[in-house]
Amino acid sequence: MAWVSASYGIDVLLSLGKVILGVYVGCIIHVLLTMGGTLTFIAKLNPLKFYKGIISAQSVAFTTTSSSGTGAGLIMIFYM
Repeated sequence: MAWVSASYGIDVLLSLGKVILGVYVGCIIHVLLTMGGTLTFIAKLNPLKFYKGIISAQSVAFTTTSSSGTGAGLIMIFYM
């Protein structure tokens, strides 16, 4: 980062920060509106209850590169 800001100026890194912030905002909107709406209107599930139920599997999925650890957790969640 120091080389980039020294060569091209801090404006390049600020532009990159805006892009990253935009991606995060877009992902949050997608989770809340798109997925929440689908859960509510199509699957007839309470989104808050669903998100609370999958939080352990999501934390494993986001911190590992293997999906084999999350499969058993999701099966346990949906059959409880």
